[in-house]
Amino acid sequence: ALSDSAYAAVESAAVAARAAGVLVVLDPNLRLRLAPPERWRDLIDHLAPLADVVLVGADEIEILASENGGPQWFLARGAGRVIVKNGSAGATETDGIAEWSVPARLVQTQDPVGAGDAFAAGWISGWLRGLDPVARLTRAAAVASCVVASLSDIDGLPDQATVDSLVFGTNDVDR
Repeated sequence: ALSDSAYAAVESAAVAARAAGVLVVLDPNLRLRLAPPERWRDLIDHLAPLADVVLVGADEIEILASENGGPQWFLARGAGRVIVKNGSAGATETDGIAEWSVPARLVQTQDPVGAGDAFAAGWISGWLRGLDPVARLTRAAAVASCVVASLSDIDGLPDQATVDSLVFGTNDVDR
C-alpha cells in the first residue's frame, strides 16, 4: 500500500519465489493509515493466489475476508495453510481439512509492538524444521511471548536455546 512500485516489487518477488519452488508466506500487515479497507482487499486479493501460507491477524481477517469465509477465502485462492493470529486468545492453523489451535503463552506484556512479526518468525522456523502444526504454533507463541514481555521488539527476540527451554522445558525466561 506504500506505492505502486512497492506493490510491484512484492508481487515480482512472490512470482519469482514461486517459480523457484520457494515457500511464499504472506502476512498482510494491514495499516489502515496507509490505505482504506477496500484498497487493502484489492491488494491482498491479487497477492493471495501467490501465497503458499497466509499468516493473518484476527482483526485483519475481519477486514479482508469476514464476509467471504475467513480462512477459507485464502484457501480458495490457493494458500495451502492459513494461520490466524488472535493475540492473547491464541492462534489457529488450518489446511482446509483440519484445524489446530494453541493458546497464547501468557506473560506480563511490556510492549505489544513486534508480536505478529515474532509469531511469524517462530512459525516459519517451525515449518523449516519440519514441525507439526501444534508444535509450529506453540513455537510461534513462545517467540511472540518473549517479544511482548520486553520493552523492545528486537531486544525481546529469543535465541534457539531460549525457545527450546520455553517449548520443551519448564523453565521460564530470565530477563
